[in-house]
Amino acid sequence: SHGILSKVRFFLFNDLLVYGEKLRSAPHFLKFKGAIPLGLSWLRDLDDTPSVKNMFQIVAPQKTYTIFTDT
Repeated sequence: SHGILSKVRFFLFNDLLVYGEKLRSAPHFLKFKGAIPLGLSWLRDLDDTPSVKNMFQIVAPQKTYTIFTDT
């Protein structure tokens, strides 16, 4: 969804980044949310702000993902 923050888990394969989120009803399972083809994508580094650090974007053909991490 556009503009909504959600905590997701990423799994990196050779040419694909897959992501999902934990299920509230079964926290040991993840719900598949999407896949990003890395061969068609590129990264854009974003400047830190006072409230958000470690931020970057994955620019894919169909969508741009803004990501930030704790570390």
